[in-house]
Amino acid sequence: MMARARKEQAKEGMPMQTSLLPYFDSPLTKAVKSVSHFLANPFFELDRKAKRRELTYQDGAIKIEMKALEGQGLATIYDRDLLLYVGSLMAQKIKNGEIDPAKAGSSEEERTFIFTANDFIRIAGRDRSGRGYDRIEEMVDRLKGTMVKTNIKSGRTTIKGYFSWLSDGTMLEFVDDEEGKPRLRFIRVVLCKWLYESMLGDANQLELVPEYFGLTPIARRLYDLAHVNCQGERLWEIDLGSLHKQVGCSMLPRKFADELRAIAEADVLPQYRFRFTDKNISPRKGRGRPPVNGVVIEFTPRDVVLEGATPRQPDLFTLEAPMS
Repeated sequence: MMARARKEQAKEGMPMQTSLLPYFDSPLTKAVKSVSHFLANPFFELDRKAKRRELTYQDGAIKIEMKALEGQGLATIYDRDLLLYVGSLMAQKIKNGEIDPAKAGSSEEERTFIFTANDFIRIAGRDRSGRGYDRIEEMVDRLKGTMVKTNIKSGRTTIKGYFSWLSDGTMLEFVDDEEGKPRLRFIRVVLCKWLYESMLGDANQLELVPEYFGLTPIARRLYDLAHVNCQGERLWEIDLGSLHKQVGCSMLPRKFADELRAIAEADVLPQYRFRFTDKNISPRKGRGRPPVNGVVIEFTPRDVVLEGATPRQPDLFTLEAPMS
């Protein structure tokens, strides 16, 4: 297993293992994956500037509370890319037989993953400049500094109280290059027990397409929700008010509706399409547009032809450039 890992690292241009370097879990050679409830619920700030310091979400029995440490904003949906990447390294190790979910514990050592920044940048399509590496450091700080409390069960474990996405022991190691400038050597991440246990307990994780990392925050959340709810070629309908809540968007519902119309017209979601329907669950009062909560949005996989719609080739996407 170790020899195979060394060959993969050499092929990808990664540092070879030596007595001075730890064993790397990268490169990620399989698809990016996620457990379904990590996609289904609004765990992250959608504004890339991380303006909000608190966020509360409740939908039926599901409750989520988040707060950021003093001087920081909440972890953003772009910061989540790092968790998706590390979770995918874990899924890869399970697939390769390096982790046995039936026997695995949840010690800090077992929850630790070490990888190169270059491999994460390759997968997430990030900026390779010096500023790009600075953003990775800021991302790790927000993931460590965001405190999460939820009643969503994590595999075999129910966790009471607050936890951070990344536990103590997470670190970035730098070394000076020939010019004396710090160079990011590797990243050591300790996943929180909640996410680690979720990965162990969910054998049917959802695979994400590479185009996902080029989507805007709201488009990402629409893809997340469609990906969870349209499995098995299913049509998924949801009223606009409920969708606004599940996306976790802070903009006003009317503005959110306008944003959705723009995304629907651009038709940028990989694998899925959606449209506003003429179904209304709330009666229209007087003239003008129907109440926001009454408008129904219909999501389907791209290979399912919507009634009255013209099919479009599934590989023709106009994606926003990835965040640097």
